[in-house]
Amino acid sequence: LQQLDRRVRETNRLSLAKRRQIEDEAASMAAQQAQEMLIIDAATRASEEERRLLQDFAEKREGTQAELVATHALCEDLERQRRQEQEEHSRKVARDKRQLEKTAEEALLAARRAELAKTKARLSRNTRQQVVEMERMDGEMVLHREEMVRFCVC
Repeated sequence: LQQLDRRVRETNRLSLAKRRQIEDEAASMAAQQAQEMLIIDAATRASEEERRLLQDFAEKREGTQAELVATHALCEDLERQRRQEQEEHSRKVARDKRQLEKTAEEALLAARRAELAKTKARLSRNTRQQVVEMERMDGEMVLHREEMVRFCVC
């Protein structure tokens, strides 16, 4: 009986030791699983954060794309306006050039008329001087003839 009692105690002791070992292993496994769950949870949170960031990026990209489309339309409008203003400026420049050419022609014509008037006045003055000179010379010739006639007749 004592031997049986020793065996029962020994079996209980071994059983307790085995149960402690199993409980330790279970606790270790539970701790390991808890740690893995923390890692998985952290990875899940990181994945969620990355998904949120990607979604924000996509929304911003869509917003940016919309801005680009709007900006492109604005640029096209500005380019169209620039071309219109350039065409209008070219027309004004051409008009101003024609006006300046007309004014220059008028000024040249006025200068030619003034020069012609000066030339006429100078020629007129020269002609009058020549007429006066010719009349004086005619007078001298008449005097000279008269003297020649007097000189020869004498």
